Amino acid sequence: MKRSNSTSSNSSNVSTSKTKPIKKIKKEKEEYNPNNSKLPSFDNIKVNSNWTNEKKLKCLEIIWDIGYKNMNWDLLCKETNLTEKQLKNQLSNGRVNLRKTVLEMFK
Repeated sequence: MKRSNSTSSNSSNVSTSKTKPIKKIKKEKEEYNPNNSKLPSFDNIKVNSNWTNEKKLKCLEIIWDIGYKNMNWDLLCKETNLTEKQLKNQLSNGRVNLRKTVLEMFK
């Protein structure tokens, strides 16, 4: 038995209009600008911490002293292309040097 070709009445009701695809709008990435004023401000954030500048300073002083005593001077000389004397001058206590500059950040 053969089926006859017939058109159903429902096929004429199908919409043939084309719908526009939804386009995603992409934001252009802004280039990094260190002078950008849109950077977040942390001034209004309150932090409950016992980690004061005095404690940070004391911690750094201890770390600095232990590091100075146990330093691999040969390795540091190779990495920085400086002499051992130059490095010791910058890292020793009681001078206006790198050590003093770093530790004064927390005073």
